[in-house]
Amino acid sequence: MPMRPCRRCNRNRFNRNGFGTILFLGFLSIQICLFRFYLSFLSSSKLPLVNPNIDLPVLVGLVDPDPLDTLIRKTEYPSVRILLNLMENYEPPDDARAYYGPNHGTDGETERIKSSSKDTNPIVSVNRKRERCQRFGYKYDGLDKNPRRIFFGGLIADDSWHPIAVHAAEAYGLYHSVSFIESNATHSKDNAQSRQLRFTPDSNNFKVLSQIFGPSTKVTVDAYVDKLEVRNKNMIIVEDMQRELILQRWKKNGMTGDDIGIVGDADEMFTRDFMLAAQTCDIPQFRRGQDCKTPKLVSKALIFESSPECAVKQNTWHHPDMMIGECIDKIGDSEVHKPGKRMFKGNGRRVKGYGKTPDDYSLMPNTTMFPLWKPLDFRSTAGGFQSSSKQAYTGFHIHNFFTSVKDLRRKYATYGHGTKKAERTGMPLGNVSKDLNFSINCATGRPDANVVRKRTVGGFDAIDGPTPVLFQQLPEYRKARHQDLKDIVLEDEVITREQQRQSALASAPKQM
Repeated sequence: MPMRPCRRCNRNRFNRNGFGTILFLGFLSIQICLFRFYLSFLSSSKLPLVNPNIDLPVLVGLVDPDPLDTLIRKTEYPSVRILLNLMENYEPPDDARAYYGPNHGTDGETERIKSSSKDTNPIVSVNRKRERCQRFGYKYDGLDKNPRRIFFGGLIADDSWHPIAVHAAEAYGLYHSVSFIESNATHSKDNAQSRQLRFTPDSNNFKVLSQIFGPSTKVTVDAYVDKLEVRNKNMIIVEDMQRELILQRWKKNGMTGDDIGIVGDADEMFTRDFMLAAQTCDIPQFRRGQDCKTPKLVSKALIFESSPECAVKQNTWHHPDMMIGECIDKIGDSEVHKPGKRMFKGNGRRVKGYGKTPDDYSLMPNTTMFPLWKPLDFRSTAGGFQSSSKQAYTGFHIHNFFTSVKDLRRKYATYGHGTKKAERTGMPLGNVSKDLNFSINCATGRPDANVVRKRTVGGFDAIDGPTPVLFQQLPEYRKARHQDLKDIVLEDEVITREQQRQSALASAPKQM
């Protein structure tokens, strides 16, 4: 007779295992709480115990999921999800064929070497490198073993992930470091409409930002806190002082006179092709012994207004700007390049007679070695060159790629280049700026309203010249982003018409 299983024995075994499991989970919960308390203590401590750019050990799956996965789950816009999904396992193009297709530059075989940054700094044949330099009007100088390092610095605020991801893909693995400055200040009166910081060291936003530019690129975001003394002097100086922090970070990151500095906003970038050329070509502005009078290399940037399908025809943008470290303040030799006078305690813009314009050194007689350049000079002081390029463009401006009309209106209401009435009830979005009117007409298929500023007929596929590598790799993104733009534009028009109707009713004379 077969023996029946002992149900009581099984029940006792389950009770013992279950109690052990409960003890283990309880112990694990205590460890997690202690670890979180430890992190909280370190983040609040004034002691320099933790570098926010170094990942601390975490219990994978129990404490911190992957930052990109977290951001993707929280994102409601299909086009943003497409972008971020690509960035999780992004591999950049190797060379200029990414811009022109597989038949471009067929002379010379492509050679790849393994590097510490996932093979993102390709070494191609001399023929191909020489060809790249020639495209931009330069000679190839053979800097293969020691290519110039590139340091990027710029302001970041309420930029959506659209331009940030496009920028990261274009420069993936090429930047030595990325130094962003984020401020709580806006151009609103007395900073009444101040903004909350998005990229604090413990935020998921910062964690995503720090990984999408490449595994070997160091990304930092330093905070600038609004100062009444500076604000009362001149509102423009607020931005100038923010950019001053870029120099401190570049210095800490080890920039030398032979390195390249780029200053731009998060939505501005040089083409990948041009950055690769800057690293290895013989560029006159990068040779040693510069007098630093006109050291800038200025981009000729193709403008995309709110959508990859809305490229501006003929009109170009002239940022970001590039310069050799020898001519950059705090990096170059200030004994050789004596400083001139500036608007605010040695900072702010140059004043008349001290380099306000390239030929305006009347109060610095007999000067042959001119003052070093601050990040604000990259942007506000004339004195640079564009490459004598066979290329139509050397950069991109991914402009107004916001995910909501609310964010767009706030930008124009609180920053210096817009209108303070942008958030006024009932104001059509197209009346806020010509740029937005251009985007609206492009999204809805309406005719261009501005005879000077016209869009490229045929959209992205009709562009003659380089385009962002990410736009090329993701046709589904281009379609989704254009649809997102159309949806938010049409929704805003419905809301605006209703606001206008309500306003008209409220102002109409009441009948007795």
